[in-house]
Amino acid sequence: MSPLSDRSFGVFIANLLPGFISLWSLAPFVPPLANWLDGSMAAEQAPSVGGFLYVTIASFTAGLGLNVVRWVLFDTLNALTGVKRPRWDEGKLQANFDAYLLAVDHHFRYYQFYTCMMLAVGMLYGAHRFVLAEPLDAAVDVAAATFFVLFALAQRDALKRYYTRTTRILDLQRNTMTNGSHPTPSPAATNGSHPPTDKPGTTKPTDQQKTNDQKEKA
Repeated sequence: MSPLSDRSFGVFIANLLPGFISLWSLAPFVPPLANWLDGSMAAEQAPSVGGFLYVTIASFTAGLGLNVVRWVLFDTLNALTGVKRPRWDEGKLQANFDAYLLAVDHHFRYYQFYTCMMLAVGMLYGAHRFVLAEPLDAAVDVAAATFFVLFALAQRDALKRYYTRTTRILDLQRNTMTNGSHPTPSPAATNGSHPPTDKPGTTKPTDQQKTNDQKEKA
């Protein structure tokens, strides 16, 4: 796919698709959503072009909201369980911007998709199972449990791959002092020489002094 197609596909799976599922879960409680989303109604009541635009905008907005919950919930849980965001050298971002965008499109967008779909499907399942109390088959429960387990593993793997690939692109930030500055080297270290080893206030005896001392002892 071209870079533009990658961007569009990434936005679709990260925001629009989870947002649409979340709207679907709210449709039984919001009649206008039910009118927009119900494709089985009469032809004269079918969604219009305006209704399609409303659903698209609403899905995108809902997807952004799901990403906020994803940031609060999944990012925190992953960090607490060992998948922490590295401290990258962001000074290298401009020179490697295209490579960084590829890492976002090929890994981070999928991480957003997996986590937001877990939230959206959780809303859909909870609405029909607990709120509406519909008589669902046991197979639905098994399918839901399998879905959540697989997507939980997939989101963690996608985030790890994103962190690993981005670290290769940007490198890790070098360690600094607590005040943000590096220690200042001594003048002797900057000119390549070593500091004197003699104690202050002492001088080395000359060869003539050593000869006179030997004569006095003799």
